[in-house]
Formats: sequence, C-alpha cells, structure tokens
Amino acid sequence: MKRKKKSVLMDLIMLPLCAIVAYPFIYVLMGAFKSRGEFAVNPYGWPQSATIQNFLKAFEGVSFIRILWNNIFITVLSVLAVTIISAMAAYAVVYNNCKVNRGIRIYLLLGFFIPFQATLLPLYQLYSSMGLMDKLYGIILLHAGSISLPFFMFYGSIQGLPREYAEAAWMDGCSVPGTFFRIIFPLTRPVMITQVIFTFFATWNDYLAPSLFLTSRDKGVLILEVTRAVSRNSVDWGRSFAVVTITLILPFIFFLAAQKYLISGMAAGGVKG
Repeated sequence: MKRKKKSVLMDLIMLPLCAIVAYPFIYVLMGAFKSRGEFAVNPYGWPQSATIQNFLKAFEGVSFIRILWNNIFITVLSVLAVTIISAMAAYAVVYNNCKVNRGIRIYLLLGFFIPFQATLLPLYQLYSSMGLMDKLYGIILLHAGSISLPFFMFYGSIQGLPREYAEAAWMDGCSVPGTFFRIIFPLTRPVMITQVIFTFFATWNDYLAPSLFLTSRDKGVLILEVTRAVSRNSVDWGRSFAVVTITLILPFIFFLAAQKYLISGMAAGGVKG
C-alpha cells in the first residue's frame, strides 16, 4: 500500500515536470503550422487553420536534400572518427601505461578546462591558412579532435575489463590492433553507444562551428537555416519553427532508438579496475 501511494505521489510530481519539458517542443510544432498572420494574433494557441506553407518555403533558395546531406555527412563521419580515435587512445593508455601515455591522459584532461570559444581565433587563423574554410571535412576534423569526454568514458570501461582477455589473445598470436578490434572494442559496446549518442547530438546541433567555418549556403547545415528566417526588421516565426521541427525529427527518432543504452553505458564508463 505504501509503495502504491509513493508511486502515485511520484506520478503527480513527474507529470507537471514532463509537461514543462514538453511544452517548448509542442509550442514549436504548433507554430510551424501557423501562417504569419495567425502567429501574430494567436502566438500561443492551437492553429485555427493549419498550413504546410512554412515547410514548403523553409528552404527557399537552396536544396533541402543538399542541406540534409551536409548534416548527415558531417555527423556520421564525426561520430565514426571520435569513436575510433578515442577508443584506440584509451586502449593504448590502459595497456601501455608509460610516461608518454600518462602525459597524453593529462593533456586530454586539460580539454575539460579549456572552452571551445577560447580557441576560435587561432582555429580561424589556422583554417584560413590551411584552406579548410568552407569545407565539410574541415568541420569533421574539428569534431574529430574533441575526444576528451569519449576518451575517459572508454578509459573507464577498458580499465574495468579483465586484463586476461587481452593477454590470452596475445598468447594466441593475435596482434595488438586485432586484439583491440576483435575483443576489447566489442566489449565496450554500452559505453560506445552512449558516446555515439553524445557525439551525435553535439555534432548535429552544433551551430557555432558551421556558422564560422562554412561560409556558403549550399554547404551549410540545417540549424543554420533557422537564422535565414530572421531579417533585420522582422522574424518569420512560422518558417523558423518549421526548420526547427525538421531539424529535430531525425535526432528524436535516433534518441528513441538508443535511449535504453544511455544509462547502462554511462554506468559502464565509470567502472574502475
């Protein structure tokens, strides 16, 4: 009986909190189906006459498929690069704990204390001198270097694995890369999925780097199109909300498919050996 009362009380607390969290998304969705005139007179209510014109004009002057492809291309390759680089670095540090690798671990730890914004000026100068401006692979390279958090997640997971797994593979003649890809890396699956989720959202929703390093519109990403509806004198909120809705669809589907791995992966990443 006490457990049932506690469950009901928890539901009464959580339902209003869920409504508060969900309201901004519902508001954006409603706004995406309102005309500009209706948005002016009825900004918070349900659409009286729903229209899809905002979605049709959301990407005027540029191919929606091209922008979507840019987003997917940058995100997928960034996720792959971050996952492989951080996992291999953690594997090397755990199984070869020399002074150089300990220095690498400290160096990556410093990444938590240096904000990305503090590196923008030198990065801009470097990208300009190397011809990486307005290049999709320049953004991928930028994200591939952001491995501090993924590295320590993999480090905790690999450190928690019995060392005998790798030693048995080496005794059987398996190479160091073979041991990593065939044995160690698959065993980090919960952490790997969690890291993929974090990197996916960080890359997909990144506004600052594309706005600085991608200068032409046809090489832009979805989130940059939100600002296209904003002019000097007015804001087309319906069009902005339509772009936001389109931008949120794929991450929402991805999160629904991967959410069950999130908590288990975060717990596994904190295992100490």
